[in-house]
Amino acid sequence: MPKVPDYIRGRIYSGITFALPLLAMYGILEEQEVALWVGLAGALLGTGLAAVNTPQSPRPTLRTELVDVPVDDPPMEWSER
Repeated sequence: MPKVPDYIRGRIYSGITFALPLLAMYGILEEQEVALWVGLAGALLGTGLAAVNTPQSPRPTLRTELVDVPVDDPPMEWSER
């Protein structure tokens, strides 16, 4: 699945939170239904779009964790702790 650009995700979120209260205002949905739909949309879009847009990297192995650790600072002396 292709990644969804940030500006489109923002429009999806704001469109839903804008449209659902309007549906309640015009009597298409009840107030309780709007709360349920907002919760459902947040759960589905929050986890669904987040999963799509999370970078997928290979799972590190123990060897890569031990070998590829960057060492920038020298070890601290006991008196510095």
